[in-house]
Amino acid sequence: MPATKSDLDLELESLRLDVANLNVLRKLTRAQERRVMGDVFVWWQRAREVDGYLEQCYAANDIAFNKTQGEVNFRPLLRLVTQNQISDNDLDTWAKVLPKVLEDVAKSPKHYAANPAEKIAHFVEQKGGKRALAGYYSSKTAINEPTDDAEIEPELFFTLDEAEFFPTLLSASQKHYATSTPLAATIPTAKTTADGYSILLVRQSDRGTQLIGSVDDQRLVDDLMTNTYRNDLEAMPTTMRSVLEIIHILNVPKSIASSADKFIEYSNLKDAWNVGKKELAIKRLIYRPATRDFLLSCQQVPSAVVVHAKPHANLMQRDVGDTFLSNSTRKSIETRLLHQSMFNLFEPSC
Repeated sequence: MPATKSDLDLELESLRLDVANLNVLRKLTRAQERRVMGDVFVWWQRAREVDGYLEQCYAANDIAFNKTQGEVNFRPLLRLVTQNQISDNDLDTWAKVLPKVLEDVAKSPKHYAANPAEKIAHFVEQKGGKRALAGYYSSKTAINEPTDDAEIEPELFFTLDEAEFFPTLLSASQKHYATSTPLAATIPTAKTTADGYSILLVRQSDRGTQLIGSVDDQRLVDDLMTNTYRNDLEAMPTTMRSVLEIIHILNVPKSIASSADKFIEYSNLKDAWNVGKKELAIKRLIYRPATRDFLLSCQQVPSAVVVHAKPHANLMQRDVGDTFLSNSTRKSIETRLLHQSMFNLFEPSC
């Protein structure tokens, strides 16, 4: 069904909100950036079917629109949806990427008929990321060139700007709690914010639970909701939750996170490169498909704390061959996700 101008206006506002959070999200994962731009492309396809709609939007936002010979000019579209929320370099890069996306969509319309935004994000990833697809370097030959998904040093995430991440976390927490189904509780009528949230002060005693008062201050509600969401492991998809809940048990406190390596004991295994020294007894997380359970423990030591966890759901289809999480990946999860309580800003890549 053809799109209407009112529908497109609502979708444009939603896209602008997504892009406003893009600078925060792209510091965490490029996959989310690719998905947002996939949504932008899908919206553009719908918008151009409405005669004169895009031109009206450009004019209303004082965006110059110059037609280019041979391919679509995506710069006005990107300025419209980003409202200068991303850098000029990124805007120019995506302006070069989207014509390549358009070309691939035109070649394989059946492939993109369902879940087009996800498939566009996958296409960009398979081509080496936005910079490779834009032609800045060859993903096959420029081995030393930094890719879109180059890992950010974990140490950088010890000093995150909380104010910068707050709007993104607040938006995500509102979406989650608006659709989740928590345990029902019967309480007296309380003062609430415009969207139905309240902070309650209760007293638990041998006479039961007493409601002392309620608070509907929007700032306090937003702060509490965001902090609750940041530490809510149940808000994650099952696959991520199964891994992070286990690692979380043996994770060191944030106060000593920057020097966690100093607390690692030595194992019984000789260091092959340093004579007279022993290998570190690093933690290793293993998933055993034969028994469908996880084991987290230190390696090569006579005794240590072992975490044994068995998920209710089967996480892998394979029946043979244990899978383990590399030490660098585990440290990245501890540093970037758990220590910063940022795990609910991520989502599975597949």
